[in-house]
Amino acid sequence: RECGYAIWAAYGAHVNITGFTIQNGTCGVVLWDELSNVYGNVIKDNIHDGIYMEHPECENNVIYGNTIIDNGQNGIHLDGVYDNIISRNNIRGNNLTGISLVFSADDNIISGNNIENNGFDGICLDASNTNIIYGNNITDNRAYGIHTKFKSKNNSIFYNNFINNSINAFIFKSPGSPNDIWHSGYP
Repeated sequence: RECGYAIWAAYGAHVNITGFTIQNGTCGVVLWDELSNVYGNVIKDNIHDGIYMEHPECENNVIYGNTIIDNGQNGIHLDGVYDNIISRNNIRGNNLTGISLVFSADDNIISGNNIENNGFDGICLDASNTNIIYGNNITDNRAYGIHTKFKSKNNSIFYNNFINNSINAFIFKSPGSPNDIWHSGYP
């Protein structure tokens, strides 16, 4: 119970975290690493984030096929990291946001996730740019399905399903910032 970080991968590379049930820590998984994989885990009931990624060298990681549920803050939180892939995860019931990208979390790909019933947003981008967000099912979140905030720009958002969120999409456009790129339909 409340044991600090359940798994902390730092200052290395090529770490695989797979097949675990990770619960009741401060954060479930903390990555300050590159070229690592977190896949096939159940990450639940942590005080803060299910997966927390932060560090200038936290890049080219893959977060795939996890069940990330009932965490005290965000399901997945990216803080200033780039070039990561978050795909095919089930992210639900977290107290804040399903997937949160903040402070120049740039050039990440978020695809094929089921993001539902989170306490605030499904996906939130705050001062994060040139991310690609596609093919996600974003449902029943209590605030926004997707929310782009202050200074987020040049994000590509397409082929997502927004269902029964309080507000499906809210885009804050900073003065002088280019628009995010939206596609409204399927091919």
